[in-house]
Amino acid sequence: MMSMNETHKPFASANETVKLGLQQWHEAVQAWNAALIETTQTSLEAWLTLREQAGQAWFHAAGRAQDVMQREQALWLQAGEQMRAQVKANTEIAGRWAETWNEAGRTWAAESGQAVQKQAQAAQAQMSQMWRQATDAQTQVGAMLNEAAETMHAAMPANGSRSRAKS
Repeated sequence: MMSMNETHKPFASANETVKLGLQQWHEAVQAWNAALIETTQTSLEAWLTLREQAGQAWFHAAGRAQDVMQREQALWLQAGEQMRAQVKANTEIAGRWAETWNEAGRTWAAESGQAVQKQAQAAQAQMSQMWRQATDAQTQVGAMLNEAAETMHAAMPANGSRSRAKS
């Protein structure tokens, strides 16, 4: 007959096998969890970096757009001031000429009026050119803002999912 120790040997061996299997399973799960944590952290860091870069790109584009708009505004103000001064000077000159000259002076004043009219036409053409430049600048500003928006959109993960950083 078998002794009690001999009867339980197969069970002890099975218990050791199960224990070893569970221990290996536990170690594998721990390694898997560590890998997931590392991957998640790397993805989060990459996403935060992309978000920061997109924010900087947007801020830079907005700053450039503001600079362009301020330069355009300064040009418009300068042109308006020059035109106002030119019209005022021409008006004063034309008024003095009309008061002080005789018929010959009036003829000469009429010729000067034509010259003033030509200057006004030239100023109007200059203003039209500046208007076209301002329109072009506005188009450039719009393009820069669209580019910044596309950069931000491209930097954000699609549908809120996290993307892995590419090395």
